[in-house]
Amino acid sequence: GKIGDPTYEAVRRIQQLEERHIQSISDLRELGRARELLTPEERRLFNAYIMEARSIAEISRRTGKSWDTVRNRLIKICEKVICRIGPLFGEEV
Repeated sequence: GKIGDPTYEAVRRIQQLEERHIQSISDLRELGRARELLTPEERRLFNAYIMEARSIAEISRRTGKSWDTVRNRLIKICEKVICRIGPLFGEEV
């Protein structure tokens, strides 16, 4: 096919999507490995905040810990995870 040909463009787009899919799978695996470095409590907080998109206030209510305590714990947890996955996004750690 030639550039501009609908079939060529469709195949090119499918290839791009496949490359993004493969990269996403790789990134997700690396995130999983980073989560494995966390303690069970840290993993629960990380999952609630990052994976389930719960607010700090909701996590605070559920755990019985103060908002500041939850926030500070999440900062430390995210720093640990970023040390592991930062290079995936071109960040120096």
